Amino acid sequence: MDNYKELMEESKSVLIPIATSIITTIATTFIIDYKKRFGKIKIFTKNWECTTSAENEVGETTYVKANSLNVKDIYIIYKLEIYNGSEINKIMRDIKIEFFKKSFLKNRNILTTIPLDEDTKTKKSVFHELSEANVINIKPKECIEKIFHFTFNSNSDVKKLKNTNRIYISYINERNKKEMQFIKENIID
Repeated sequence: MDNYKELMEESKSVLIPIATSIITTIATTFIIDYKKRFGKIKIFTKNWECTTSAENEVGETTYVKANSLNVKDIYIIYKLEIYNGSEINKIMRDIKIEFFKKSFLKNRNILTTIPLDEDTKTKKSVFHELSEANVINIKPKECIEKIFHFTFNSNSDVKKLKNTNRIYISYINERNKKEMQFIKENIID
């Protein structure tokens, strides 16, 4: 029986350091992995150009800078810088631009649109065709530049835009959760 107690005492002195090192290794791995995922996507608006169609002296339709929303259509081109601050790849899926009216208690969604991505431009005889922004993959600690377009040419949509005072970009992240980031306050500066 004494031999058994001695054996247990000796094994404790060996097992405790082994167990401690295993727990420390697992905890360190977990903390390092967590810190890698900690960074977020940051979005910066670099350029926002709002135009409307108008006829020139010859009667051709051209696009001119929109000074108000008392027009029949709005065409917006904007440039974003998207920065991935984490140490893992980040994804943006189902990208939308959401227009809100900020009221006293909360923001109310007025209109949502899917932007067209400049990177998908293809030439079709006389004009260019753009596809909807679909998926953006951003490498760790990288900043990418994206140019998006969208058009509102129905009277009801243009009327809704008059009430907008908050514009957000929304997307689904790599954890399948919806994220929203503020872009700007007013459509026309």
